[in-house]
Amino acid sequence: MKNLWSWWLGIWKDPVWSKVIATGIQALIVFLVTLAVYYFKKNLYLLDHPFEITLFVLLAISILITGWYLYRFIRNRITNRNKPKKLFEGKLSRPLSDNWENVNSWTVINGELKVTGSEFPGLTRIGDDWENYSFSFEAYIIRHCLGVVVRAKSPEDGFMLQIGLDEIKPLHFEPKNADVLRANIKEAIWTGNTGLNEIHGKIIKNTWLPYKVEVRGKEVRLFIGDDMVFMGDITKMNSTGRVGFRNYGDELALIKNIKVEAL
Repeated sequence: MKNLWSWWLGIWKDPVWSKVIATGIQALIVFLVTLAVYYFKKNLYLLDHPFEITLFVLLAISILITGWYLYRFIRNRITNRNKPKKLFEGKLSRPLSDNWENVNSWTVINGELKVTGSEFPGLTRIGDDWENYSFSFEAYIIRHCLGVVVRAKSPEDGFMLQIGLDEIKPLHFEPKNADVLRANIKEAIWTGNTGLNEIHGKIIKNTWLPYKVEVRGKEVRLFIGDDMVFMGDITKMNSTGRVGFRNYGDELALIKNIKVEAL
């Protein structure tokens, strides 16, 4: 029974077969309506009852329209069942302060986020309870590198991958003390070997590239396109937290199409 249900769901997810089924159902409705009209006409019922046939035709049209929307509803529900839940979409048409904090040095130019001059990272305003998620975006590294922050509780407490043209540095922020504003950045502490850190030749300077950081448990992965270029288990990393970017001094990168989805 379970296999039969899986087969049925698979058909509804298929864009061709689902339409064939929906068309077949509507064709059956049209056939039944035509048969009923023929039967009434044969018995000369329609000639004497124009109001009833008008009502009948309108009912048939309503059934067809309802059937189409029912098909769309069922297919969308089934198709979207396994889609990842979207947690955040960084639309840059709104003021940055609506969605981000600590971004005074950032600007938006032609729909692209210019990240530079951040001693502390700029973070999303929501996401303290985000646990396992993917953080995807497109980036254009202009000078030096791009710092990508995940699992951050505040601008002074989070994990960062500093993506350079030839290396990736796993780093973490931690509060130094209440009187010192300078960010306290240390090398990340591993549970074991990095596992994978191969970015050489993957970044093309002055070119837009798609990036995705995945955090699941204590594991962090970085993808450029479909290529995984970094993987490691991090001991010193918060169990939940927000996302963001950091470029210090004259480090400069452009960002667009920012999205966070649950894993």
